[in-house]
Amino acid sequence: MVRSSVTQQRVIALQTLAKIVTKAWCGEFVDFVKGNLLQNLVDAGLPVMLRLSLDEPVEAVSLATIQCLGSLLVEVHVEDLMDIVACTWCGLSVPSLQVMVSTDDTGNEDSKRQTDFEVIQQDLISGLLQMDLLPRLRYLLEVFHLPPSVVISVLQILTRIGRHSTEAACKIVDCSRLLDTIVSQFLPCSWKSPDVWPVKDVYGMPCSHAVKLICVLCAAGRNLAAKLMSMGSVVNALMRYISQQPSQMGLPDTEALLLSMHSYRTLQSCITYGIASHCVSDLYPILMQRMLELNPLLSQLLPMPGSESHRVSASLVYLYCPILGLMESCVHVGAVSPDQLQSQKNDTEEQLATPSISWHQVMCLLDPIKLAVKSLGQRLIHQDFEKLQDGTVVLLCGCLFNVLAAYYSHFASITLSVNVVDCLSELEDLVQTVLLLVIQGPLLTESVKLMISTCTSSCSSAYYRLLSQISVGILPSLLASPVVPPAFELLHAQQWLGFHSFVAAVCRLSFHIVQVHRGCSLKVSQTICSVQSVIEYLKLQLHSHPAAMMAPDKRLVLRIRYLLVKVFLQACETKGDGSLSHLISLYHTTALNLLAKLQSGDEYLVYHLISDVIFRMEFFEISDDIASLVADLVDLSVGSMPPQPITISRDRRLSEAKPLLTDSIENLPGIRQLSLASLVKSVGQNRIDQSRGLIFGCPFEVMSQILPSNQEVIMTEDWMFHPIVSVHNKAMKAVGDVALSEDVVAVCHTLRLLLLLERLRPKAVHRVSATTRFTRLMCVFLASSNLFLDDVVHVYMTALLRCYTRPEILHQIDFNESIPGVLSFYDLYSAVLSQYSAVSYGDPLFGCFLLLPLQQRFSCHLRRAVWGEHASVLRSLAIPLSQIPVPVDNFLCPPETDVELLNLYSTMLFTGGIRFVIWSTNNYLILIIYVGSSGVL
Repeated sequence: MVRSSVTQQRVIALQTLAKIVTKAWCGEFVDFVKGNLLQNLVDAGLPVMLRLSLDEPVEAVSLATIQCLGSLLVEVHVEDLMDIVACTWCGLSVPSLQVMVSTDDTGNEDSKRQTDFEVIQQDLISGLLQMDLLPRLRYLLEVFHLPPSVVISVLQILTRIGRHSTEAACKIVDCSRLLDTIVSQFLPCSWKSPDVWPVKDVYGMPCSHAVKLICVLCAAGRNLAAKLMSMGSVVNALMRYISQQPSQMGLPDTEALLLSMHSYRTLQSCITYGIASHCVSDLYPILMQRMLELNPLLSQLLPMPGSESHRVSASLVYLYCPILGLMESCVHVGAVSPDQLQSQKNDTEEQLATPSISWHQVMCLLDPIKLAVKSLGQRLIHQDFEKLQDGTVVLLCGCLFNVLAAYYSHFASITLSVNVVDCLSELEDLVQTVLLLVIQGPLLTESVKLMISTCTSSCSSAYYRLLSQISVGILPSLLASPVVPPAFELLHAQQWLGFHSFVAAVCRLSFHIVQVHRGCSLKVSQTICSVQSVIEYLKLQLHSHPAAMMAPDKRLVLRIRYLLVKVFLQACETKGDGSLSHLISLYHTTALNLLAKLQSGDEYLVYHLISDVIFRMEFFEISDDIASLVADLVDLSVGSMPPQPITISRDRRLSEAKPLLTDSIENLPGIRQLSLASLVKSVGQNRIDQSRGLIFGCPFEVMSQILPSNQEVIMTEDWMFHPIVSVHNKAMKAVGDVALSEDVVAVCHTLRLLLLLERLRPKAVHRVSATTRFTRLMCVFLASSNLFLDDVVHVYMTALLRCYTRPEILHQIDFNESIPGVLSFYDLYSAVLSQYSAVSYGDPLFGCFLLLPLQQRFSCHLRRAVWGEHASVLRSLAIPLSQIPVPVDNFLCPPETDVELLNLYSTMLFTGGIRFVIWSTNNYLILIIYVGSSGVL
């Protein structure tokens, strides 16, 4: 019907498609339609058909097409959730929605020859932009007098395109007359209030969706924000919407509140870059008035016992969240000293204007916030927790805490402007009257318990099925999960975000307070780390299914765990009674797991974890109760110590097993330096600096608030093997075959780290399959002809081989599974066999690595490679049965059934390929048993 020549049929078909797509996004067809309905529609060419329908001269067809395209591109419920995400810590920094397309060898010239349909098959937004969607939308807005619903659809489509990437946002700004039309028609400074709502014509009326579009474009990059703020009409409109109370705008209550909220958020986005700071000075009386309204608002939201309760709209609460977000950005900008500004000007060629926000203005605006926070302690502990479960009040409390956290984070740089003694007294009072009441009371405990309940409820198979059927690969969702999990019984997404934001704000404020006043560490940091619900939450994150990370905002979850690790580190640095020693393993393992989960945009968090947390010696302390962990290492140590008999006493075995782990711990500074160098090499120092600017609010270091894709992680699960892989890859490209000294050091440090993790932090590596771990170690033999002969490398390779041949790990090895970075294990194994023939000199350790894939439960192709193509290795593969790390039965059971392999055994035996048992006892035993059982002898 969409291709019908009858206009009415085409309009009806497009309207029906729009409703189908909208319901599909909500998951209403999951139980009735097999497969992914949305993906099937896209694959069938729906986007191309819609784009062509936009060019129809019939207005009714164009209007129906816009609504259908909007239903495909825009997830309305996700956009609503993003308004709440923006209220959280670093909430304006959102992931890019650009699909990562792998580049091939054809080069850029071939990619330019791609048709529109081919581009759409890779990235839907990029394909529509290539098909000149923006000029067509501008024409429809400018020439046609579109109905209100269609205007909103156009603005929502443009907002979705602006979230795609900085490049897409630039195309919107650069599109001729598009922004001018939107600003003049939907961002007026004066308008006539109609008598009847809803209106039939929104032209000449302020539209909150237009303000949100400007906000998204400002967040896309510093230069875009500067360009938009240079348009006087945009600045005047924002000032107009902020300076007037929503109730006095002559608009519906919801629209007026959204208009004010997005206006504050747009200004906050610009202040984050240090741009448009003069607007804050101009709006200073208005902002001060809003701050003075905070305490009365809290008294209505959180009435004391005996006080009259008042019903407050949740929309009004959400209005104050962006106001407090603006205050937080103002604190960061006001704390910039002239020396810092001059240093930044020297480091960049960009002309940076001196911010007009003074620290005195910031201090005056903070006074009402401090007063409001001081009243929170008593108000919160007297509230019934059920009244707080909607998440709005705790979200507002989190915003208040975030403003104070930003203030105290700059305390070291503004000590000349404050009375230090009075400030420390103020901190002690804040801790005693607010923080301790929150931390020690039921609020923090219940908040974390609710986080645990939402985390476990998202692990259902039904939720996974729902996710798989309402996703489109070429149209990524803005959030980590595109829908609210149906298993969320008690909490909805706004509740999830509210309580997670509150816990993050409490941890953040606690950390910065203790940084200023170390005397509060015992009261604050150690108390937070010892909360039982926090301990249970961290244990759940370590053991739960990956679905536990399917949350509305995955980055917020990871940052909470990072903050908890920072608070624990702070508590450990304070001399206490050692009451937290039993939690070292939990928090250290949490930090190790974070390295493989933090996403692009949080590079500085990874840098800080590696620099200050992961490789601290006190976190790897060896206690006297580890005999069971190191019993198989008693004959290994660094140096020339010969192998010791296994029959020596337990005490002596323990004392001689420690040196290997002790050597690893003593080399932790070198391992740390290697890991930092590897991180800087892989991501670049520039990305680390930009990440630091976003997290700490350094205004002149922030270039864009669009982060890389939600699907990108900074370090993979097997990050601990990266130096070995790097040395191996370099060796494959090098001309020489001798390992360089720096390569030897890198491999030695990597092996030391692996042994520490395998023995002391096994949970940190359990997500890396045993097959991958063993395969990565095999790369050491391919790195050079002499690397495995180094004394340190040899002894640690021996120790790790014993780790991977323990029964609980050995049975997990499966060489048929997919190994990251390895296209075919057979090809890798063949290369290792060739290397063994060339350089091994019959080394028993090298031989043991060759024997492991020859077990009967693995593919017969691996055994054929040894007994057929690489039979020459058998003469030097002389390993006594006592030195083989796995039971001999593994090479004999189950019985061999491959005829070709049995023939190779017979040929090898009768031709004298293996003539003496002393040469290769294990292989000779295999020949005798299998050839004898086949009836040949």
